[in-house]
Amino acid sequence: MPQINLCFLWHMHQPFYKDLASGEYKLPWTRMHALKDYYGMVRILEDFPKVKQTFNLVPSMMAQVEEYAAGQARDPFLDLALKPAEHLTEDEREHLLQHSFYSDPAHMIYRYPRYGELFDARAAQKKSGARNVITGAPARRSPYFNLVEARSDGTVGLSKVAEPPIVRRQDAPRCFDMNASIYAWRVAAFLENPSVFYQDTQLFEMPEERSVDIDSDLDFTLVELLLRKRLAFTETTS
Repeated sequence: MPQINLCFLWHMHQPFYKDLASGEYKLPWTRMHALKDYYGMVRILEDFPKVKQTFNLVPSMMAQVEEYAAGQARDPFLDLALKPAEHLTEDEREHLLQHSFYSDPAHMIYRYPRYGELFDARAAQKKSGARNVITGAPARRSPYFNLVEARSDGTVGLSKVAEPPIVRRQDAPRCFDMNASIYAWRVAAFLENPSVFYQDTQLFEMPEERSVDIDSDLDFTLVELLLRKRLAFTETTS
């Protein structure tokens, strides 16, 4: 049988992002790749000792990695990410929102559901131009149809009464349970009026199974069951 001599060569490279005049890093790519790629790829090879591969590490990349590892790199992106949110200026907040989603959405953002939801909620707020976006999941009960509230005299009635009365749930306006998962405001709007609801508030819909408020033992049990189901599915498909 013919034999093929195959060489796997990984060329690890990064431009030199450090501004020698200011001493600051202009882009965070070396740090970001160092967190998830350089070591990880070599570590995977430990599970395949018979597979031989070559890694070529470019000096301009290694000089930056060593500076980050020594805690000597001046990285404005990292400095802002580590700064407490309450101390961020409006410009710093906008900078973080603009530059925190450089990763490829299909392969690097949506693989983490919470990161994907944050990405989509931010995009929805930006696209709509609304002062804020809140998140919620389809409500299990409708205030127009089967959600009642107690009156002071002990009687109960529908929370919202429509005219004419709604007799089918399918005809009722869509209602949502707020899940307090993500709030996306325009910073200036919030500073002017720190409210959750404005006339132009928009809703970003999230799936019900990712919107369970843990307020009781039953809620906790439900979340445990959902997590076990997801784990079992992951194990059977991996």
